[in-house]
Amino acid sequence: MTPGPGPAGPAKPADSLRVLAVDLDEVSAAMDHLDRSETDHFLNLETGEVITLSTALVTAVRKGINPEDTDLPEWQLQDTPLAQAVVRDDRGERFARIPEARWTEDQRLKVRFAQAIRHEGLREKAAMAVYTHDGGEKFDELLKGYPQLRAAWYRYQARHKREWARRWLLLLGIQPQETEEG
Repeated sequence: MTPGPGPAGPAKPADSLRVLAVDLDEVSAAMDHLDRSETDHFLNLETGEVITLSTALVTAVRKGINPEDTDLPEWQLQDTPLAQAVVRDDRGERFARIPEARWTEDQRLKVRFAQAIRHEGLREKAAMAVYTHDGGEKFDELLKGYPQLRAAWYRYQARHKREWARRWLLLLGIQPQETEEG
């Protein structure tokens, strides 16, 4: 079984993990954000906060361009000190870029969910919808017609995505202590 999104390599032993308050739902939502062309996500390894920064701002800082000399809106320029801190932290001691989830992982979740449906006819419909190469539209359409199944899918998906976030944090040497939000 694939460990889910995150860097390759073994997790650290449990006795070398440090506890950090982290909102796993927020980390998994950041992992779910596949298109990083506009914004990117980082975890503050000291506070557990998920930080979202403009990709253009981070790129400008990396290239040594004064963000004030760009056409970035004022609200993005307010994050310049934070972007500078992220870029300066090239050893990843204070910030870690949150990796994108893989589309294939989500697809595997759908397949496993469909296979677990007890009603044979519905299981077959779900399997056909999952294997249709339409970006998940047929699967989503099927779920709209079965509200209880849709609710079960969202619970299943959220549980697994939180687990992906937890495993990524373990690879970083962090034992997540869930916040009230997560």
